[in-house]
This record gives sequence, structure tokens and C-alpha cells, in this order.
Amino acid sequence: HYVRNFAQILGENGQIPVALAAWVPPVAALFLAVGLILHLEDG
Repeated sequence: HYVRNFAQILGENGQIPVALAAWVPPVAALFLAVGLILHLEDG
């Protein structure tokens, strides 16, 4: 929730484009998931 709220605030204030603010949370979740999978697979 933190990443989504942070991206929403930045998008609403015009500090980053709205399209980028919409894509930040899913991309962050994807990176987190890939990192977790790689960590677990390397053991």
C-alpha cells in the first residue's frame, strides 16, 4: 500500500506523469516477486 499511495501522491501533484504513477506499483511488485523467487531458487 505504501508504494501505491506514494505513487498516487506524486502523480496527483504532477511531480511524475500520471501514467508512470499508475505503473509504479505493479512494476515494484513484479521486481519484488522476481527478487524473492531468485533468492529462494539460489538457496
